Amino acid sequence: MERAGAGDRSPGGPGGPPRGRGLTLAPAFFWYRAPVALLPGTEPPTLVYAVARERGWDAEPETRPSICESLVALLGRTRARVLCAIADHPHVNTTELARAVGISAAGASQHASVLRDAGLVTTFRKQGSALHRISERGAVLLDKVPSVHRLFTITPPPAA
Repeated sequence: MERAGAGDRSPGGPGGPPRGRGLTLAPAFFWYRAPVALLPGTEPPTLVYAVARERGWDAEPETRPSICESLVALLGRTRARVLCAIADHPHVNTTELARAVGISAAGASQHASVLRDAGLVTTFRKQGSALHRISERGAVLLDKVPSVHRLFTITPPPAA
């Protein structure tokens, strides 16, 4: 294999533009370097480039953890429920959040604090209450894993 060099820029040559000859793109799973021209001068020119691989790409599909399981493993079941409750009920206060998830107010406050530090929720004060809402980063995370959001959807607390 040869890499097209900057010095080889003749019109229609290996390092030059294809000039209507087309270009064959060849993704290479085991290639990890910069793209290279394969067999320069061939018709049409061929460009070999690396394909991105995900962790666990070599595992059998049924043995890979689901995205839902991965998020629960990352955040923990309760924290994932807190995140989803905040997403489902924008501007929820800490007491309502605790009631919706079934944890103490101190626990809800602590989970919200960790999620806030991670940039997944924002908190603001209004009339002495801390109100929580999902951040853009948290919304993106939940949009990428809609099955998790549905799994942890919390029903609104009964009106007091």
